[in-house]
Amino acid sequence: KTSTPPLQNGNTSGDVAKLEAAIAQQ
Repeated sequence: KTSTPPLQNGNTSGDVAKLEAAIAQQ
């Protein structure tokens, strides 16, 4: 989802934050 445009659901920044958090936990 990081390569998707920043205007898909208005939730892109939140999704990116979740992805980064998940990566940090690994």
